[in-house]
Amino acid sequence: MFYVLSSAQESGDYIPKVYPSSPDTYNLGTYGNINIGEYTGTMSHSIPLYEYTIGDIKFPVSLQYSSNGIKVDEYNPVVGLGWSLSAHGIISKIVRDREDGLSGGDIKWQNDNTPDPNNGGYPALRLNFYENAGLQDLWDTEKDLFRVNIPGGFSNSFVKKIGGDGWLQEKKTDFKIETITTPDLKTGFLITAPDGIKYYFELVETSTNRVHGGGRNMPDISLSSAFFLTRIEDTKNNIMYFEYEPAGSSYTSHKSDVYNFFVDSYNFNCSADVGGLPLSGIAGFHERSNLVRYDTYRIKSISNNINQQRIAFNYVTKFSDTENRGNFLDEVTLYGNSKIDSYKLDYLITPNNRVFLRKVYSTISQKVHEFEYINPELLPKRLSNAQDFWGYYNGVTQNRHLISKVENLILDNINFSFANRELNEELSQTGLLSKIVYPTKGYTKIHYEPHTKWGEKTDVAPAKSKSLSVMTDQSTWTKTESTTFYSGKKQQIKFIGGASFNQEDCSSNTHQVRVYLKVKNLSTGEYEDLLILNSLGYGTATNTFFYPGGENIFYVDVEAATEYEVSLEVLRMCHGGGVSFKYIDTPDDVYDTNLPVGGNRVAKVEDYAGGASAPVITKWYYAHKDNLSRSSGVSYHKPILWNYSEGVHYCPPPEGNPAFYKYTPYRYISVHSNSLIPLFGNESQNVSYEYVTKSVGGEDFENGGKFTEYIVDIDPIASNLFGSGNYRGGNFTNQGWNKGFVKKEEVLKKTGNSLSVVKETINEYKYIQSNREEINNIIGIPHGGYQRMTKLTYYCTEEDITKQGTGYNPCYGQSTGYYITYLPPERLGMFVELLQYKFISHDYNLAKTTTNEVLDDKIVKTTIDYNYNSPHHKQLTSQVTELSDGGKTTTNYRYAQEQGNQYLKEKNMVGVPILTEVKKTVYGETRTISKVETRYPVSTSDANSKTAGLPLPYSVLSYDNHSADTYLEITYDKYDSKGKLLQYSEKGVKPTAIVWGYNQSHPIAKIEGATYSQVSPHISGIVSKSNADAVTGTTVSEQELITALDNFRTNSALSGFQITTYTYDPLIGVTSITPPSGIREIYKYDPANRLEKVVDVNGHLLKEYKYHYKN
Repeated sequence: MFYVLSSAQESGDYIPKVYPSSPDTYNLGTYGNINIGEYTGTMSHSIPLYEYTIGDIKFPVSLQYSSNGIKVDEYNPVVGLGWSLSAHGIISKIVRDREDGLSGGDIKWQNDNTPDPNNGGYPALRLNFYENAGLQDLWDTEKDLFRVNIPGGFSNSFVKKIGGDGWLQEKKTDFKIETITTPDLKTGFLITAPDGIKYYFELVETSTNRVHGGGRNMPDISLSSAFFLTRIEDTKNNIMYFEYEPAGSSYTSHKSDVYNFFVDSYNFNCSADVGGLPLSGIAGFHERSNLVRYDTYRIKSISNNINQQRIAFNYVTKFSDTENRGNFLDEVTLYGNSKIDSYKLDYLITPNNRVFLRKVYSTISQKVHEFEYINPELLPKRLSNAQDFWGYYNGVTQNRHLISKVENLILDNINFSFANRELNEELSQTGLLSKIVYPTKGYTKIHYEPHTKWGEKTDVAPAKSKSLSVMTDQSTWTKTESTTFYSGKKQQIKFIGGASFNQEDCSSNTHQVRVYLKVKNLSTGEYEDLLILNSLGYGTATNTFFYPGGENIFYVDVEAATEYEVSLEVLRMCHGGGVSFKYIDTPDDVYDTNLPVGGNRVAKVEDYAGGASAPVITKWYYAHKDNLSRSSGVSYHKPILWNYSEGVHYCPPPEGNPAFYKYTPYRYISVHSNSLIPLFGNESQNVSYEYVTKSVGGEDFENGGKFTEYIVDIDPIASNLFGSGNYRGGNFTNQGWNKGFVKKEEVLKKTGNSLSVVKETINEYKYIQSNREEINNIIGIPHGGYQRMTKLTYYCTEEDITKQGTGYNPCYGQSTGYYITYLPPERLGMFVELLQYKFISHDYNLAKTTTNEVLDDKIVKTTIDYNYNSPHHKQLTSQVTELSDGGKTTTNYRYAQEQGNQYLKEKNMVGVPILTEVKKTVYGETRTISKVETRYPVSTSDANSKTAGLPLPYSVLSYDNHSADTYLEITYDKYDSKGKLLQYSEKGVKPTAIVWGYNQSHPIAKIEGATYSQVSPHISGIVSKSNADAVTGTTVSEQELITALDNFRTNSALSGFQITTYTYDPLIGVTSITPPSGIREIYKYDPANRLEKVVDVNGHLLKEYKYHYKN
């Protein structure tokens, strides 16, 4: 790959960078330091293994760590908990409702509000759609969600467009997404980048889901769930191949418990109950297990079509466990014709079969990374019930299930043993990465703390108890006893009482025993309604008395700061009873504080240099710099663990007339083990932080710090579209396009006891509302199928039978008089409710950056405006930089679309600037200082004649700043079939030839003044020796190559030319450069592949590099 610098004036600046300059120090600016995702407090770390390169394709292979906590149900990844192997691209697929057809079919939707004039103006077509979609479940009404991840290349989400073959991307880009037919005749994907590089996803994973328990077993559901990257092709015919091997698995992904109960018995007075009472099969505890089987794959090797270099991945089985992975990545090896380098992985395996990556080490360079974790042996087996609401370990091993007590007064009477799902701040950190030891022998310690958010906390005031009794004898007919209580807050009082016969003072029970309860508001003088608890919730009691035979319970809602009188009254002799109740006579203590939320964030890291005793400390405060004690955390949603579930009981009349069928809606309470609303948003995070303040050098900003303000947005959960609205759940609408974006950064300096800002950067973003596209998705929640109920009839009009654009239309194409049937809203709502959420395709970009920096007690302001004004693409069209002194630089870019190059457009090379113009404004006067055009072929025939049939540049022109005249700066005269530049000429006159070696991967000679045809008869020796060095990589093979290069330099046929030669270690970099002067520089590297020193041919030190741990 080469680059053209388009803003300079000298022709030398247009010379392609196809040969290496002297290597600088190995870029390890973050070497030995971890990365913290401050917006979410996430601990992240990367271990680069190899960057596999061929042509313009660069593919990084690495191990990635990212975690806010290890969840109990987490399945062992192939490289250990918290880690992932980044070695191939993938498109994951989340099936919603029915599986979408990738090459046909579409979801159904409807937005027709045409009133039915014959039946009260109901929207007949819409109600017909709601019935068919939500109750009958006839169609797919939700788009499947696809998520693509190409390491170092592209990440996005997308769905299939409605009514078309295209794909709608969450973030609009110039990446082109298409479906293709795979070699085994399945449907795959082709994604073409804006530079023309093609990514093929041709290997399809399938998964099968089966639900066990819950009263019934659901049928198996088998579907495609992922697409694996199989090859990458650049515009120069270089191809990178990804080979896989089967790695199927089958296990229980999770369990889901539910407890249903009715608080009263039902009496439907139905002569022919169909299927029995609704309590049958509903009430009680139910456990469901979700079993999954994946017919999936794991990466086996990466290779190419140019040379023998490949990366191989080997795996090893450590144990056998039906509910967890037992085979793991063992070794990653780089081969030429033989082994060149290899990384081995070592694991810690706990007695509970939880696996942690312990060590990664090179068998060749001896580089070693070692890792330690927080109490990994405490993490229980998968599917243990010892977990908090968010799924993290909480140590409560005695939990028999996962249903937790929830705050609902109705639930007070349940005779059920609830689980403890509360957060344990210490144990939730179990299994997190706590220490990293680097090849330099330096190490980092990581400290965590719980996620928090600022919110209201209530300390409930203690309750007081009172009791009251009354009794009459044979001589007393009526008697009343009373007491008072003061209500300190709005609350519900539960009165528990009973009645009995006075057997001591009376001879026989001659009347029904009744003791009347009354509660009087002493402020208003009114008696309060006594409530009873029944199947539909609370209702007003009609009989407000206690009677024998057990406890009687009434409830009363009372107001705050009010005194009440409680009285018991008996109206017959020899009767009596009593009541007891609890109340709170003071207000609760309500105050704002930091509230713990599930999961963890990085609190502090301590960096130790090799052998150093004192660490360099970095501390994070997830708060504004002006109030470090107040959390800025925003939690997406609270756990919602209960809901009213609904159903309809029907009674068929003996005469069988549907008009006389009786339908009785009923409700019961369901308490769930898992939150009905997902606790983790679309990005799998449950907390985001608006403000983060970082202290450097200690916990008190000893070496300054940084303050960052992020944009926080919450994706809303599905909203009610039709029905009662009792169901709480569904998917998210991806509304927050800018969440996590940096709004402002400040570099801080501590002066005395205060922090001052020495540099401020403000970012502004632009949202293009006119390009926004939405797809509505509908979720149907049936409450049971209706049996027989009289429907209304709607007759299609002439407008209906031709109407389009309103979604599903059953009248379309029919004749006038065609009719449909539907249920009116009040009846349909008995059986179904519908939820709605959206998939939104956003178009946005960074619009402006303003930097204010304090220099010599003055503020220097710089603004950069970024403009994306083309209707044809999403590329930067101009950039304007303005300084404090009024000076301004404007850079304009034009691409294939603006230049009318259809050949590049067809190859999706829409992100390659073709024309670049730079203007400067000084003291109000604007001048063009540079205008450069890079010429590309405009057709296939043009490419065949100029650029070996490839879409590559063949010349660079500069424009005169004062006229339309152009000047030829450089021509690219000759390419090989893989796009390697073999010859270029400065000003179209002075040629330079380039010789490629190491299996066409690296330039080994540059011959200035010669054409390639003059050089090519003499290069076979150096090319073959470089290929041999690429395979063996020994000191001997490199010396043989150097000898061959020296002979090439002294070849009499080339004596009139300036020759520079190069040798390499293809995995590390250049090992020697010999300029035309013949004074060779030799580059030496340490075991970590960092440049260590530069010496001459006699071993004399020219340069030396020392590496210190980054502070």
